[in-house]
Amino acid sequence: MKISRFSLLLSAVAALVLVQGCRLKDIRTVTLHARGVRCPVCASAVIRSLATTAELSPDQAVTVDESAKTATATWKAPARNNTAAVSKVVVRYGDGEIDVTYDSMKLAIKNLEFAVAQAGYDVQAQPCDIAADPAARAALPETCRAH
Repeated sequence: MKISRFSLLLSAVAALVLVQGCRLKDIRTVTLHARGVRCPVCASAVIRSLATTAELSPDQAVTVDESAKTATATWKAPARNNTAAVSKVVVRYGDGEIDVTYDSMKLAIKNLEFAVAQAGYDVQAQPCDIAADPAARAALPETCRAH
């Protein structure tokens, strides 16, 4: 009887160790390349689209640094989750690069690329580029529509 209790205890400990090893989140940062993102207004459109895709508030305050030509937004995890699908976006509108910190257990890179395209900007992606959504591009301010 002592052996079976010991076996049961050992099995319970092993199960706890295995459960603790399961991945619940996988935070990564990826740099996306978008053509036409060249001002704070363009950057805000990209940030709003990424926030909507991640089911976060699209009205997040955006910090703009004119000297560095960057716009940044950060989000905290919603109360119902332990991580936000997207936690930070930095748009370098001087060169069209977008750094996105995201949880790859909730979103894939393609989701992020298509979110930028839904904002109205062409995305340079592998294996092929993703064209901007024509209706979204038409809705952008004229300064943001030119290539």
